Amino acid sequence: MPGDGEAFRGHGGLVGVRRAGSRPSSGWPTAPRRLSWPISGGNIYSHEVGLLKPDPDIFKLTCDRLGTAPADCLLVDDHPANVTAARAAGWHAILFEDNPRTIAGIQMFLQ
Repeated sequence: MPGDGEAFRGHGGLVGVRRAGSRPSSGWPTAPRRLSWPISGGNIYSHEVGLLKPDPDIFKLTCDRLGTAPADCLLVDDHPANVTAARAAGWHAILFEDNPRTIAGIQMFLQ
């Protein structure tokens, strides 16, 4: 992401950054250390919990595990069905189309 997260500094509600896919890659465990904003909250892997987006239960499980309300969650995804499901679960959701629009959407969410 441009600026290594510069646009999101100072927003204590940022829970995490997750790449697409249901299995962690060999590079995933080191990825958060390359970012310069705090990441917390852990990970929920689809293959471990037996749930996939757009199943509404994955959104509920995520909120339950993080102890947060759906209205405080944001999904960025490139699949319209997943965005629709997140919104139906009470989440904010952005359909990824390009970096500038996605960054602008995230910034609006964080305000």
